[in-house]
Amino acid sequence: MKYFLIIMVLITFSCKEEKKEFVQPDILIEGAEFDLTQLSFKEDVLKLVSKSLDTINNDYTIKNYENASYPTKEEIKNISNHKGITYLDEKRYYFQSLELDSIAQFLGLHTNSIEIETDSNLKIQTCWATAKVFDTLTLNSVLHKMYIKYGKTIWMQEYEDELGLQKVVHASTDENGKVVHEIKYKEYDIDYESYLYQYKINSSDDYHQWNLKDRILQIKISDGNESTIDLSSGEIESKKYYKIEFLNITKKEYDLVKNKLISTSTTNNYPMRIVKPYYIKELDFYTNFSKYYIEESEDGIKVYNFNK
Repeated sequence: MKYFLIIMVLITFSCKEEKKEFVQPDILIEGAEFDLTQLSFKEDVLKLVSKSLDTINNDYTIKNYENASYPTKEEIKNISNHKGITYLDEKRYYFQSLELDSIAQFLGLHTNSIEIETDSNLKIQTCWATAKVFDTLTLNSVLHKMYIKYGKTIWMQEYEDELGLQKVVHASTDENGKVVHEIKYKEYDIDYESYLYQYKINSSDDYHQWNLKDRILQIKISDGNESTIDLSSGEIESKKYYKIEFLNITKKEYDLVKNKLISTSTTNNYPMRIVKPYYIKELDFYTNFSKYYIEESEDGIKVYNFNK
């Protein structure tokens, strides 16, 4: 009996899988699950994409990465003919991976490709990837994790600051206009997290931004429909999906782009856009022009303040 118990204990221990501690991969391959939330911006980009660089759809290689410079000469030529678009004077490199299963992940969502922009010294400045989900439960779980991990978005913080200036958020009055009930700011409980789930009712893409100490995070949520055909019956099934893009950009690069937009927009007295392989909602001066608009002068010229 004693030996039987010893054998059973040994079997039990051998059947238990040891949970291995996650180690951030330094080379992107299929199944690497590179964690975008652990991006340090210090990774060796050429080593990182050495086995996954998309040289099929792009005219560059690891040894000849000069062709990865961004924007391209052709794009710069086109920009010079367009008054509303600008670009950074400093050289940037843009790298894109092949489509490989689970090459990266963020907060449990797996993505099959990754895109990276570096400065002229090949130091990573921006990194982003997109995942697709077919149910709101999975997406909501990720959004909840983001709220727990990163807190309020920049919009939530601005709203809270603005609301905090008001001593009274809501007041009820009687028929004579006398205040009979007040709800003060400290008593006004706002479920900020719920704003992350409004993608279900919004007709346009949803953007959320977090300003952290060394980086800016942005997520973009969009939706679409995917159709599949049953070859035996000929029936077409349509499934709704959601795409969530997770973008990491250094605060230094973000400020560089912002300052370039402020400078060129002020010089041209026109809300500019900047050429980048990615899109940041808060840095779209053109779409957000009303934020900077002050007035229209007597001679019909619109006046802006881009330092807001």
